[in-house]
Amino acid sequence: NESDCSPFKSEFASTVTEAQQTEVLNLLSQAEREIADNEHDPSQAIQTLTKATQIAPEFAEARYRLGKLLFRARKFDLAHIEFMAALNEDICPLRAVDEITTSIRRVSEELNVPVVDFEESLRHQCKQERGHPSLGADYFLDHVHPTIATNNLLALWIVDELQQAKIIGGERLFSHPQSQLELDAASRRVMNRIDQRAHGVALRNLAKVLHWSGKFAEAAPRATDALELLVDDPESRYVLADCLHHLGDDTAALAQYELLFSGPKDWSKAYLPYADLLVEHSEFARAKPYLILALVVDPANAYTHYLLGRTHLELGEYKFAVDSLIEANRIYPNEPATLKLLKEAQERLRNTAADAVE
Repeated sequence: NESDCSPFKSEFASTVTEAQQTEVLNLLSQAEREIADNEHDPSQAIQTLTKATQIAPEFAEARYRLGKLLFRARKFDLAHIEFMAALNEDICPLRAVDEITTSIRRVSEELNVPVVDFEESLRHQCKQERGHPSLGADYFLDHVHPTIATNNLLALWIVDELQQAKIIGGERLFSHPQSQLELDAASRRVMNRIDQRAHGVALRNLAKVLHWSGKFAEAAPRATDALELLVDDPESRYVLADCLHHLGDDTAALAQYELLFSGPKDWSKAYLPYADLLVEHSEFARAKPYLILALVVDPANAYTHYLLGRTHLELGEYKFAVDSLIEANRIYPNEPATLKLLKEAQERLRNTAADAVE
């Protein structure tokens, strides 16, 4: 997966100075702002990221982001160059770098054995179907695992190669008019044997792994796929909601949380992140019951006590705010944010008491 899988780890070359590293990271941030300011015209952000890649051509994340923008601008050949650079410069190469596929082809020639060139065949398919050479989410579920349809293609190419090499007999799949009917019938038999619930669980597990590794853009589609097969599955819904939040779409994230908590099944792990998001958007009255539920699940979580203290404070419940913040400080002492808020809550409580006396 070249175009829809960000690098797993990026590093600067030893020759890049600290000042240059800071400049590249600043350029990446600048490009993000430029995209946000002008979503429909990526040209300025492309210039910014091009400058970053010129300073540090080995920094995989910059190459990938530039590729995504060039792809959006329909500069497909230039985008492909950047995607391949990002793949080959990935410090954690969980996808096959160029040297691997080159070695496979070389060994095939040296030993005179057939090879199914999956990359070449799939890229040709991509150009025909999509009009560009960059393999992405249309063919892969994650960084390397093909979709069911792509596995189907691979199976056909393997059989065809075996037939060409006279290793197996039978009419050539891609030349006999009867073949397509037989292939369609075989595909239906295979698809009918797939346990849809097990398939949904597998997609959910994949979404969870991608979410855990911080690859939110890649995890969200798999969580969506899982929900199509596991209707109202709370864990898949939570993963999707949290991914959307990390991707900056809080409106969609809140909508997913609301669906989660209005569904037939609860998911206690979502209490705190949902409440946290509500607090972030100043929805304190809505956040309060979920914070209380989160403390029932994990009463020793200092951050939950802190959020509840802040919520009580914003709702004018100063005594409860003080109690919550004292408990947060007891569990995790001397956190500046907690101490600052506790001081404010105590002052508000004293002022309220003084007003009552007067």
